[in-house]
Amino acid sequence: MSSRCNESRKCKNKYPEVDRTVFVDSRFGSNSRGVLNSPNCPFRTIMGAISAVPKKHLSANFQWNIQVAPGDYAEIVILPLFVNLTGSGTNLTTIR
Repeated sequence: MSSRCNESRKCKNKYPEVDRTVFVDSRFGSNSRGVLNSPNCPFRTIMGAISAVPKKHLSANFQWNIQVAPGDYAEIVILPLFVNLTGSGTNLTTIR
């Protein structure tokens, strides 16, 4: 696991709340240390990231983006309304 999420000062949400982006990285992420809006502290799984999104704030005017790093993700993904999923490319990000 990456040490970049071990220091809490680096993982605090430094990004504006309006960004509403959750980052996922199967190699360096951590579902227990992932931080919303922080590319420095991604989640390990897509569903871990989706679970972290505050559901009470989902609406057409308040959408979230899940940005998925290159890698293979062996999981069943259930995408709620108003959550968008973006991979890193057809040959780079695979969900099985």
